[in-house]
Amino acid sequence: MHEPKTLPIKLFGEDLLLSERLAKDVNKLYSLAKSKKEKEYSDILFETVIIVSDSLKLNIRNLRWYQLIKKYRIRKYSQPKYLLANLSSAEIFNLAQEIYKLEGIVFVETEKKKS
Repeated sequence: MHEPKTLPIKLFGEDLLLSERLAKDVNKLYSLAKSKKEKEYSDILFETVIIVSDSLKLNIRNLRWYQLIKKYRIRKYSQPKYLLANLSSAEIFNLAQEIYKLEGIVFVETEKKKS
């Protein structure tokens, strides 16, 4: 089985890993995104939170069966509702950008020209 690429981060006082997302998670998000014709900022932020949440799932899968308390905490931290309540939108977008880098998607930054 393919081992996903990971990036260690510190989030909510825990050492966690950001990882590549599973194909089913990407497809699920694509279906959600495709269903909306016009997107508002809140829609984009919610989709970005889902990307971060899906990326944090690896932390739960890597725990042993007897690490119940840690599993509970990480499951709570990876919930979209918790992420939205405790992170700024800039932090969420930065985490998503790191996830995209893990997946091999690179964005070209453009500078805005002042007229």
